Formats: sequence, C-alpha cells, structure tokens
Amino acid sequence: MAWTAIVAGEKAKETASIEGVTLDEEDLLPATSLANIKSVFFKRYHWMPPPEQQPSDKLLSKLSRSLQKKSLEVMSVHTVKTLFNQRATTAKRMKVAQNLWVGSVPDEDVPVHVEDWTTYSEQLLVYLIGLAMVGASPLSPAPTTAESLATDTTDYVFFPWDLAWRYHARAVQCAKK
Repeated sequence: MAWTAIVAGEKAKETASIEGVTLDEEDLLPATSLANIKSVFFKRYHWMPPPEQQPSDKLLSKLSRSLQKKSLEVMSVHTVKTLFNQRATTAKRMKVAQNLWVGSVPDEDVPVHVEDWTTYSEQLLVYLIGLAMVGASPLSPAPTTAESLATDTTDYVFFPWDLAWRYHARAVQCAKK
C-alpha cells in the first residue's frame, strides 16, 4: 500500500515537472530561475548583499512561490538562513537507488537560538532582502511615467528594496527605544 503511494507520488511529480508545475513548496527553483532572480535584482539596484546577508536558495524559492501565488505565509524569522549557512551545511544522506535516499538532511526549519534583538534584526534583514530580490521584477503593465524620486516605487516593482530597507530601519529604531 505504501509502495503504491510512493510510486504514484513520483509519477505525479514527474508529470508535474514536465508541465512546469511544482507540487512541493519546499523544492528549490531551477538554477536558471535563481540566477534570474539575482540578476534582475542586481540590474535594478546595482548591489548584491554579501553571503552573510544573502538569502539562501531555499528561502528565495519559497518567497518566489509565495509572491507568484500572491499567498501569505506566517514564517518565523528565526528559521531564516543565509547563503553562507547554506554553503556551510552538508547533507548527510546516501543514494540507494534512483529517487531513493537513506539518511538525514539537516533540518533547515529548526530555529536558531536568538540571544538578543540584534540577531533577530539581522535575520529580519536577510528575510527582507529575500523579498526585495524576488520582488525586483517589474510590474506589468508598466507605468507610463518614468520612475523618479517623487514616484512610488511600489508602482514599478512587486516589492522594492527601499520599502524593505525602511521597514528594517524602523524595526531597529523601535527596538532601541
């Protein structure tokens, strides 16, 4: 019974991948999509965060799917991982057969113990950078007026970096009071 369910799930996944639909929210986006997210962000803002602040590929994939579906997810900021964390952890699993693995992968959703508000603030910044990276793609239809200091950046992109930066600055300011 369980074997039948596993086989059916794998077939559904293969069919969905052929159609271009991903069934699992936790799956990573293809490398080309992740590279495109990063290049669109760089093209717009001419800046890339260092690895200690750059969101992990898993976080970017999750945020991208949320933004595409226009869905809202309550997520603990304590579970946010950076690209540096992603590169430093290693998966401990062994391939037994095609699409069959034995072992464990470090649980990325285990909250990191937070000592103070500065650590929380740093993780919030990583999350907001992730939103800004995913949200840097231009809206369509594009506004007819050219973007300037007087225009609202939310009219041009899904989630602008300046909005994320202001939110983070306000959170830090409130925490210092």
